[in-house]
Amino acid sequence: MFMITFWGDCSRCGSKRPAHYTGSPGDLKMKKSKWGGIMVGTRDVDCGTKDTHINFGEFLDSVDWSEAEQHCGKADLVIIAGTSMSLRHITHFPFMAKKVALINLQATPDDEQADLRIWAKCDPVFEALCNRLNITIDPIPVWRPRDSIPIVKIPKYVNKYYIERAKDLEEMAKFREQEAEDRRIQEMTDQIKSMKLNDVQIEVGNFHVMVDPTYKDDPNVHKWTMAVRLPASLSLQGFRVDDFVESVVYTIHPTFSPNKYKVQYPFQLERRGWGTFQVGVKVTFKSHLKGPTLILQHDLNFTDDESFKLCNSIGPI
Repeated sequence: MFMITFWGDCSRCGSKRPAHYTGSPGDLKMKKSKWGGIMVGTRDVDCGTKDTHINFGEFLDSVDWSEAEQHCGKADLVIIAGTSMSLRHITHFPFMAKKVALINLQATPDDEQADLRIWAKCDPVFEALCNRLNITIDPIPVWRPRDSIPIVKIPKYVNKYYIERAKDLEEMAKFREQEAEDRRIQEMTDQIKSMKLNDVQIEVGNFHVMVDPTYKDDPNVHKWTMAVRLPASLSLQGFRVDDFVESVVYTIHPTFSPNKYKVQYPFQLERRGWGTFQVGVKVTFKSHLKGPTLILQHDLNFTDDESFKLCNSIGPI
């Protein structure tokens, strides 16, 4: 049995809930909540629910049964992987195909019928098959349930066993996320190493916003932020500005003290003032790019929300 969050007519096949279908079968009681709390019995058929597998004693909806017959009958090959073939009311489907390969470590009732019987674990078999076919196996995707809640917010009435399994899932999600980030960094690094300095472009400029004075007659109502960033053509590919830039030095008006700042990622300098002036910008690229230091001047702009110019390793483009 399994819990569903909605019950009623099936949006796919149009089947309706059986008249006898009232929710929790037997003496199983569930808390009513926003998730529904409705249970499907093992012998409920055409009840408007779609499971991804068949449990002992369960039936396929008539629509699924017809589609299984149709597709298995057209198939050139069906691969049976990791099943004991114990649900005898549906195990005939694979053998409607022209050929059948059966992968399992344990014996099954249908071993003699299979055209190819492989006594092995499924993962190594499919890894070897993909290798022979020159098919790259996609990495395990990062996944978190959309309706997940923090472990500390799991209701107290939930059995401790399920809380521990939730913790296991949380740790696995963190592990997969770190794997994905490591892959991203490696892929970016490989691409960057193959790039020439002429391929690298950056944008240099400032953001601007009006702010309230901090005291009466305060003239410093312009908050500006100098920044070095990537153009959309590179950022949309997944690159970050610190993939190319090591550091930036800003030299501002001498009335500021100090007036020279060396900044690291995200390479921004924020100040308040009353007037515009030229800002000196010195950009040092990553050593593997083997390029010269970029030196240029930027005129602060208080007219627009942001003002940036496109540059390469030589200067403005």
